[in-house]
Amino acid sequence: MGSGLETLCGQAYGAHQYESVGVYLQAAIFCMLLVCIPVAVLWFNMESLLLLMGQDREISAMAGMYFGWLVPSLFGVAMLHPLLKFLQSQSVVLPMMLCSLFAFLFHIVLCYILIYTLDAGFIGAALATTISYWLNAILLMLYVKFSVICKKTWRGLSTETFSAVKPFMKLAIPSAFMIWYKQIFQIIIM
Repeated sequence: MGSGLETLCGQAYGAHQYESVGVYLQAAIFCMLLVCIPVAVLWFNMESLLLLMGQDREISAMAGMYFGWLVPSLFGVAMLHPLLKFLQSQSVVLPMMLCSLFAFLFHIVLCYILIYTLDAGFIGAALATTISYWLNAILLMLYVKFSVICKKTWRGLSTETFSAVKPFMKLAIPSAFMIWYKQIFQIIIM
C-alpha cells in the first residue's frame, strides 16, 4: 500500500505543494495502521488457519506463536514504509541509509542476544524483527520532525489528513494488489 505514496508525494513535491507531501504521509500511515488491524487478527489466528489448511499440528503451533510475537512489527512497518517513500520523494537518501544501517546492525546484535544468549529461539527472532522495525521507524520519525531538510514538507499533524485518505487509497489498493499478484505469480512459477 505504501507504494501508492510514491506517486502522490512525488507529484506534490514536484509541483512545489510541499505541505501536501506531509499530509499524504499522514494519510498513508493512518490507512496502513487501520489495515494492520485485520492482518493482526489473521496473524493471531495463524495456528487455526494452518490447521484448517491441513498443516502439521506442531508446525502450526510454532508458526502461530511466531506470528503472534511478530504482530507488533506490522504496525512498525506501517509507519516505516510511508516514511521511506516520503523521504525518497524528496531525494533524501543518506538519512534513510544511515537509519537502516543502524537498525540492521542493532538487529544483528539483538538477534544474537535474544536467540543465543537468552535462548529465546524463534520467538527471539520475532522480537528482534519487531524491535528493529520500530527502531528504524522511530529514527526516521525523529529525523523528519527535527530535520531542516523536511521543514517544508513536514508541518506537524494536520486535519487535512482525512481529505487525503481517498486519493491515497485510490493508488494504494491497486498498488498492493499488483505487488501481491506478482508475489503469488512468482510462487506459482517456482
